[in-house]
Amino acid sequence: MKTTFENNSDVMVEGRQKVIHSVGYIAKIELVNNTNATLTGAFHGANNIGFLRAGFIADPRISESHGKLQVGIAIKIMRSKVKSANVVAFFNPDGQTEFDFFAHPMLSHVNSFDSIVLKALAKKFQQASNCINMVGSREFGQ
Repeated sequence: MKTTFENNSDVMVEGRQKVIHSVGYIAKIELVNNTNATLTGAFHGANNIGFLRAGFIADPRISESHGKLQVGIAIKIMRSKVKSANVVAFFNPDGQTEFDFFAHPMLSHVNSFDSIVLKALAKKFQQASNCINMVGSREFGQ
């Protein structure tokens, strides 16, 4: 588990099996600064190209059979000579009834790990971090 959290590469470690978030869609995106503000990091300059990945936390066929889909997004902005900027977000780890990924606001801080499955997942994440209910976005400003 720690290897997953400590991997500082944009390429998945060879031989690692992707257990969650294994099904998704990828789109090329561009961050555009439409203001006169001086911004830093991934928000600075032009041609900030990246990827948006909209995916399912679990296999959508299994999730849908339970009446809810667990969906999430990841944004990766590629940069030269600096680690890519990354952030993930989702609505609710318990899922949603709509197939529309953007039917609800996506959050990077989640407070609910109520079901037995989510409690088990939370315990697994705690092997690598004590801060399992949120992700930071500081890299976007660096």
